[in-house]
Parts: sequence; structure tokens; C-alpha cells
Amino acid sequence: MVQLTLISTPGPALGDVVAEAASRWERRSGSSVHCAEAVKATEARFNAWGFRVLSDSERSRIVAYFEAVVRRRLMRATDGRSASVRRRLVAAAIEADLRAAGWTADRAAAEARRILGEGGAAQRTECAAITALSASANTQMRR
Repeated sequence: MVQLTLISTPGPALGDVVAEAASRWERRSGSSVHCAEAVKATEARFNAWGFRVLSDSERSRIVAYFEAVVRRRLMRATDGRSASVRRRLVAAAIEADLRAAGWTADRAAAEARRILGEGGAAQRTECAAITALSASANTQMRR
């Protein structure tokens, strides 16, 4: 008879969680400079957690901190690219609030564009991407 022992695979460490959050933000917002700075700030803040395996709540806390740093940097930046990302964040927040109030996705997106004076398929796609990013962050924070 052979006995098998299951070895648990360790979960992600600090660097993995931060890298995943940065990748997600870079893909969806296009703000790689802000993400790089947020990576440094987040790793410095949670440096004590080092390479140990993180719990779900710790991972959520790290992601929330990272996203707060990116948002803060975007709100303070004066370049045109940051202004564009800020507008998309505002549109995503409006859209998320309307969806939470029971509006359909299409109607909420159209209203967010109307409020911000934007139109076109490109803006709709960007708003949807930012909304998805916000939704995934909210889901992770609730875990």
C-alpha cells in the first residue's frame, strides 16, 4: 500500500498580488507611470509582510491600498492622459451608482456619457473597462 501526502501549494505573496493589481490597472487605465509609483508605495507599506503567504483579507487590503494610491496619483496629476483617466473614473462611478440603483447597464452607460458630455463607442468601451475594474475591486474587498 502506498500513502500519498498532499502538499499544499502556497498562495500568492506580496509581490504577486501587487504585480497582478498593477497589470490589471495598466491594461484598463493605461497609466503605467502611476502604476509603477503605486507599486513602490504599496510594497514599501506592506514590506513587513514580505514573502509569506497572504490570506484573502490581506490580499484584498493590499489591492485596495494599491488602487487608492493609483487614484490619488491620478487625481493630483496635471497631464492630459491623467485627465482622461480621471474622466473615465468619474464616468465609471456614475455608471456604477446608477446600476446599483436598478438601472440597466446600457441606460446607465448612456446617462454617464450624457452627464460628462461624451459619446462614441471608444468612450463606451473605456467606461466599461473602468467599470469592470471597479467591480472587481469591490468584489475583492468584500471577500
